Amino acid sequence: MPGRTFIPCILLLALAASVRCGEPESLRAKACALMLAGHESEAVEAYRAAAEQGDTNAEIALGYAWLDGEGVPADPETARHWFARAAEKGSARGQYALGYLFDRTGEYELARRYYRLAAEQGHIPALCNLGVLLENGDGGPADIPEAVRLYQAAVDQGDELAALNLARLYDSGAEGFERDSAAAAHYYRISARRNHPDGQYAFGSACCHGDGVEQDYAEARRWFRYAAAAGRPEAMLALGILYRDGKGVDQDYAAARRWFREAGEAGEGAGFTSLGILDYNGTDREADFTAAARNFRRGAELGDPRAMLYLAECCRDGDGVERDCAKAVEWFLRAGDEKEADAYQSLGRLYFDGDGVERDCEAALRCFERGAELGDAASMTMAGYIHDNACGVERNRKLGFEWYSRGAEAGDSTAIFNLGIMYENGEYVEKNLAEALRRYRQSARKKNIHALCRLGQLYLNGSGVPADPRLALRCFSEAAALGSGEAAYELYRLCGEEGAFSAGPRLARRWLVRAADAENPAAQLELGRQLKEEKSPEAESRFAAVWNHKGAAAPLLSAACLELAGGYLAAGDIEKAGRLIEEAAARVPPETLYELYRVFRRKYPETARPALEAAAARKHQPAVRELERLRKQ
Repeated sequence: MPGRTFIPCILLLALAASVRCGEPESLRAKACALMLAGHESEAVEAYRAAAEQGDTNAEIALGYAWLDGEGVPADPETARHWFARAAEKGSARGQYALGYLFDRTGEYELARRYYRLAAEQGHIPALCNLGVLLENGDGGPADIPEAVRLYQAAVDQGDELAALNLARLYDSGAEGFERDSAAAAHYYRISARRNHPDGQYAFGSACCHGDGVEQDYAEARRWFRYAAAAGRPEAMLALGILYRDGKGVDQDYAAARRWFREAGEAGEGAGFTSLGILDYNGTDREADFTAAARNFRRGAELGDPRAMLYLAECCRDGDGVERDCAKAVEWFLRAGDEKEADAYQSLGRLYFDGDGVERDCEAALRCFERGAELGDAASMTMAGYIHDNACGVERNRKLGFEWYSRGAEAGDSTAIFNLGIMYENGEYVEKNLAEALRRYRQSARKKNIHALCRLGQLYLNGSGVPADPRLALRCFSEAAALGSGEAAYELYRLCGEEGAFSAGPRLARRWLVRAADAENPAAQLELGRQLKEEKSPEAESRFAAVWNHKGAAAPLLSAACLELAGGYLAAGDIEKAGRLIEEAAARVPPETLYELYRVFRRKYPETARPALEAAAARKHQPAVRELERLRKQ
């Protein structure tokens, strides 16, 4: 928003007028002395006496007293009377004051009229304020070229605020007015050199980002310091970032923390947020979640949306505060209300996963849609996933495709990958392997591990492309370097004895361990079996990891369940065996339950019986017959 110039209090008006001999001037001098002494009511009476004798400066000062309620009750109508008396005499200051009153009360047409009268006499604040009205289209049609002319006239007379307004106009590129970053930087520099704190901060930002001027962090720091000394909290924050990142200065976390704290205490919530990030990540000292949460809370209370988001995440995860998902929801919503798109995405995932709250896919979808409205690509993708996979809503491939397309256009790699899946499988769209490959490659270029793994599979199997194990190896290697357990497991298989690139058992084992450590359930199961053969006690923990894995496929769960059962049988651990059977009743097919019964029935028949009964209850015929046989005994 362009800034208006406002004449200060009546004390400064009094000081601005020279005192000559004569009754009105003496009264005005007396009024000035009374105002300096803090006797506002007596000062107003002295101004009134001078004004009633026709003193123009006293009339203006008296008008401001009535307008702002200094020494008298605020009364715009009385203020208007005194301003009008001065304006009718042709006083530029009186015309400006009357224009200011109309500007303040929203009577912009009249404000334009009196500002223009004052501006025609070269009154600097009137030039600036008339420019603002013309720029905004207040009180009449917008006229950007005329606003620029007026601002320039004020700049030529030394006005720093008009320079700032011109800079912002060039910086933003108003409608019909092309953005010009070099011109913006030029006028920011003028405003900065004339000691306007906003201009100093803005020119420092231009230097910091190389926007319209050559990037120069040292110069940016100089202007940020001036603005910070004038009390601009944004400049304090900017200085903290420079010290944190070592730009234009030696990296100095202590100085960064000092500036972040000063920014926060000056009212800039992002200062406390930046402190919280340092505390949470342990950037310069041991991580301190409690201090991080405390700083996020202070930033959030000052209205910083990112602080609200991070505080919500702390409440959700129990980092530095007691886990409280209800509070997390509250802070996510507050951050979302402040247009923080990531907050809606995080809240949507909370409802989608049912993590600490009741699972509610419809609520999740609403959150993702709101995040999408704010431009969050990942929210678009999740909205598509819910429709595509019928998560709590009726399956709608068309909506899924449309949301994925929006996410892809916004650059989300997962959306691009999901479009590839739809084209490969012919879901909603006609099957098109060439388009699927194009989407996979596009997603892979964005380092999407799912796309890299899918490309690896296609190259390995020759599906839609000529078989090329070397390209498959390259895709899996890149995905594994990004932390993909699936890719690491494929590399284990490729490098194993029967793989296309047999590289010896040591390398294969390293890939297997890496895949298992990345929580790939197939790798965990295979590593557990190898450790079991080696009689390693670690085997049980690997099987347990598969059993506790939320996304493990049913065959893997069954296999891990039976492996654990065998281990408990061998160790004679009836307590663990009983818990396993109790959990398995709701998690594995009846065939696996029957196998569990057979594992334990000879040595521990009572422990085995619940597994048999659970399998029989699900109509598994061998279990039904066995249960009938036992009942007849």
